[in-house]
Amino acid sequence: LTGFLFLFSLYGLTHYVVSMSQSVFWGAIFYVNFTPFYLLSGAFLYFYVRNSLEDSFRFSSKDWLHFLPFVIHLIGLIPYLFSPFSEKTAFIKKLYADPELIVNAQVNLFFNTTENFIIRLILLLGYGCVNLYLLYRYYQKKSKSILPEKEQNLTLKWLLSLNIYVVLIVFFYGLFIGALNYLPAKKAWAMVILNYLPQLVHSLAGNIC
Repeated sequence: LTGFLFLFSLYGLTHYVVSMSQSVFWGAIFYVNFTPFYLLSGAFLYFYVRNSLEDSFRFSSKDWLHFLPFVIHLIGLIPYLFSPFSEKTAFIKKLYADPELIVNAQVNLFFNTTENFIIRLILLLGYGCVNLYLLYRYYQKKSKSILPEKEQNLTLKWLLSLNIYVVLIVFFYGLFIGALNYLPAKKAWAMVILNYLPQLVHSLAGNIC
């Protein structure tokens, strides 16, 4: 859970630096350099849910497959990572001057920024849905668990709430970015989604849980 929350926080900090403060120095440090790690957030959440339901820590050789997207992304990013810092600051200045460039920015050998963003959302959304399925299966079999019923219910409620929030936030965040970049009157649509997102997510999650 620590790894998942850390990566979520790092992603939010990067967005703040690039979108709000627009610091060239910090933008060159945070933007792009940490993107391979964002692909691990879903896997970390999955490990947390799985191990919580099993009430034990388990990591098999097959679990290394979850790190494959991270490794592929990291390999594709090697030329950028080892480029001079002056090139990174020049790149971030171009993005600040023309934010539209971010849609097709090519800093990875394998995919552009938009494709990377889509992969990131699909992975996190996919892991969230898998976690909900694991919770459903556990609920079906919880009578066989040796844990007290009260502890089982608390664990299920916490994990269910966490994953529903993650799925809803990722889904609506994808809508927000899509509205911001592709819809007519895009900024107006994006602001509508942003203004009502917290209330909507909380309401939906509360009704489900």
